[in-house]
Amino acid sequence: MENNNKTVTFLSIWVVNSLLFVIFAQMIAGGVVLGNDRVVLPMATVIAGFLLTLAVYAVEPLVKKAGVKVKDKRLFAVFYFIANFVGIWIIKKLERITGVGISGNLFVAIFAVVATLAQWAVVEYIVPTLLSGGKRKK
Repeated sequence: MENNNKTVTFLSIWVVNSLLFVIFAQMIAGGVVLGNDRVVLPMATVIAGFLLTLAVYAVEPLVKKAGVKVKDKRLFAVFYFIANFVGIWIIKKLERITGVGISGNLFVAIFAVVATLAQWAVVEYIVPTLLSGGKRKK
């Protein structure tokens, strides 16, 4: 059951991250561009969403390995924001490979805030609903 939970969580976050790249590309047309001469738009969306999901999934093991005791969930939110910022920044810097171009670090920071909130919503609300067969706990 635990592996099923992790798989559903990973895939759900991947889908949300990919959708966020599409939404930001549509909303900020000059600031976020998907696709280039090497990577087509759909593949850029999948690659970027996957890489961002990997960056987010690295947070908990890195925090444990560092020996940091986290008692407050808000501190974890800071760690996830940092992971999102660094992940999006790396995706931006590797634009020839990922097919994602982001014009500035301000857009990266805004994207990281929105991604952190969206990922939190997925973990807290969407995944439990999916795992309970569509019945939300009250």
